[in-house]
Amino acid sequence: MSGARFLAVLAVAGLAAACSSTTEPGTSATSSSTSAAAASSSGQTVTKNGVTGTVLATGFAPAGIDAESTGETDVVFRKITIAPGSDTGWHYHNGELIATITAGTLTREFADCTEQVSKAGDAILEPEGNQNVHIGRNLGTVPVEMYVTYIIPKGSKLAIDAPAPACAAK
Repeated sequence: MSGARFLAVLAVAGLAAACSSTTEPGTSATSSSTSAAAASSSGQTVTKNGVTGTVLATGFAPAGIDAESTGETDVVFRKITIAPGSDTGWHYHNGELIATITAGTLTREFADCTEQVSKAGDAILEPEGNQNVHIGRNLGTVPVEMYVTYIIPKGSKLAIDAPAPACAAK
């Protein structure tokens, strides 16, 4: 396991340990057996031993997610909102992204013009590299909201604009 990946896993494990029980906001935790599913509602606050954590978003990835990086790595957490009828523009990332959709329905189109639709509660992984050009669209009537974790080389832009693929002109 690379150093950067180990640190990211360690940070997540530490947060999970600190937030391993559920309580009402402002109360102390007394149990450490709560599962991620039980702690899945956004805004839920957990306090244990003077450490407080608030669940911002929870998503499910049935096929699992495996993200890694090498070398110096920036980890960025970001909330993104896409208005109805709007899109991200064609782009790619220099590192991997893990996102949880918290509202609306996101339609992503890829360089081969295939689509993937993700709804609230879904977790997605976007792979790195200019061979993974894509666009995110909100084709619905409510804003798409998502929390995104970027795992990118130190100093990288969060996204790099790219031209639309030939098949997108159809």
